[in-house]
Amino acid sequence: MGRFAVAGRTITEELAMKICTTVDCYSAYVQQLAWNVLAMSDGTVDETAFNDGLDATLAQVSPLFV
Repeated sequence: MGRFAVAGRTITEELAMKICTTVDCYSAYVQQLAWNVLAMSDGTVDETAFNDGLDATLAQVSPLFV
């Protein structure tokens, strides 16, 4: 949540926890998903930014598992 604030964004504790739980707290994916969610947000992170960030993360990592 602090890094989002440094970047000029706000994120609720609920959505921050959702980032962690979505990737089962796997640190590399927490960082990647958080970055993508941050990049998709414009001020306040909402469910749309989360979903767009998740889509971006899946698009980035899916080829690694083919």
